Amino acid sequence: MTRVAGAFGAIAVLLLAGLGLRGGLPFAEAERAEAQVAIPVQAAPQAAFAPPAPKPVGPPPVDQVVQSGVLIVVSKASQQMHVFKDGQLWASSPVSTGKRGHSTPAGVFPILQKKVYHRSNLYSNAPMPYMQRLTWGGIAIHAGRLPGYPASHGCIRLPYAFAKSLYALTRAASTTVVVTNEPARSNADAMTLALNTQAPRAVVPQPSQTAVAVVPDAQPTGAALPVLKDSSQEP
Repeated sequence: MTRVAGAFGAIAVLLLAGLGLRGGLPFAEAERAEAQVAIPVQAAPQAAFAPPAPKPVGPPPVDQVVQSGVLIVVSKASQQMHVFKDGQLWASSPVSTGKRGHSTPAGVFPILQKKVYHRSNLYSNAPMPYMQRLTWGGIAIHAGRLPGYPASHGCIRLPYAFAKSLYALTRAASTTVVVTNEPARSNADAMTLALNTQAPRAVVPQPSQTAVAVVPDAQPTGAALPVLKDSSQEP
């Protein structure tokens, strides 16, 4: 009897010590296994994000840049450009606008983009030094050959020195370009034509353009302008 009682006593001690089995595992190990069970958590659905549509961009009103800014008036009939800074004549220059079949469009335009060194995406990679873009369809002001008559594919060509100086003068936020079919025989005519021009339609930026603000390229010191060849493919 003493031995049987001792055996039962030993079993009781083992149970109290937590060494019994739960589902085939010691109690302590079973509790740890339950604590490590992963509880799946459903992630909150993310709201769909749509980037904002590009806002239309237009040039400053003509009467605004006459007070403070740069007004560029191009007369296709006279093949002349008149530039006004803060309402005063800054300079004028002959130009070469679009030839027949590639006419330079008339209207009021902003400066959408500026690049010191640019090549045409449409016409055989032709150089367009001191390019100032007016439309996303390929119309720009730039240095080029002036034969004395409309000869471009729609762009407004200027003499090199004038194109360089004009490039340094203009700013996107304070420059407006007016292209007219009417003759401008004087600076006063050019100003009158610009003031009488109707307000333009806004320009919608290209989808790839995150901002229309123009940051001109820096020209390396001592860098020479590329030489334009007498080519019918020049823009």
